[in-house]
Amino acid sequence: PEPQKPKPELARSLPPTPPIAAMLAARCAGRGALRPLAWPRRLPPRGTLLARPKATLAAPAEAAARPKTVAVNYDGAAQWLFGCSALVAGMVSVGGITRLTRSGLSMTDWKIQGGLPPQTLSEWTAEFERYKTFPEWQQRKSMTLDDFKFIYYWEWGHRMLGRFIGVAFALPLAYLAARGRVPPGLAPRLGMLFAMGGTQGLVGWWMVKSGLEVDPSQRHEIRVSPYRLATHLGMAFATYSLLFHTALDSYFNFSKGGAAARAAAAEIEAKLAAQQEAEARAKEAAEAAAERHAVEGGGILW
Repeated sequence: PEPQKPKPELARSLPPTPPIAAMLAARCAGRGALRPLAWPRRLPPRGTLLARPKATLAAPAEAAARPKTVAVNYDGAAQWLFGCSALVAGMVSVGGITRLTRSGLSMTDWKIQGGLPPQTLSEWTAEFERYKTFPEWQQRKSMTLDDFKFIYYWEWGHRMLGRFIGVAFALPLAYLAARGRVPPGLAPRLGMLFAMGGTQGLVGWWMVKSGLEVDPSQRHEIRVSPYRLATHLGMAFATYSLLFHTALDSYFNFSKGGAAARAAAAEIEAKLAAQQEAEARAKEAAEAAAERHAVEGGGILW
């Protein structure tokens, strides 16, 4: 049969057909049905399908030139903070022993950089004579030079341990900051911890000074101010708590060991949740079976 020609008004409404679309339209018309066709896009010029984009060719070179991102290792920061926490705990213990041995008022001056204890007998004698000019000597006149050396070494060790902790905190902090290994978000807290440690030394001397200015004519035992002592001890506990909390935060959120611990905890939590869910399903199934048994038993009785 001859192919049916489209109506004139339909032909005028249709856009000019490409050769491929015209052949398809002729085939459909030859079968006796004029079907709507999706007009294909015009083909690109010859040769463009085989040409590769310039960006694709340059991609390997750009990828090689692009700097690679390396994961920062924060394990050292966590270990350093745990070590500082242990030092602060030891500092609090030494301070307690210094208090119990009544050694806090043996050193009557304070220097920010510290210094060595007396080395010769003449130096020890001069230091002992200086101690005798302060109020506590009026109540401890039976003290010998060896007794004075004992309490002096405790107070000197207590103060030098505090200075050592300051150095052990500041130098690694500067190194980690220069290498970019300070855990994100912890820099302000570490700065506050450094300020608290420095303030603790000033508070300690403020406390000791209260015992050096007591009136020796009083009948009570000469001691430092209990309010200043409570401030000194409370600040030590606050520093230790914040330091240990920062160490835990750095370990569990930024170190590899913390990531493994979190993965193990998540696995245990998932197992417990699955076990609880299985127990709940078993309980529901048992309740449903008991209810069904009761209904069947009631039907039999009826």
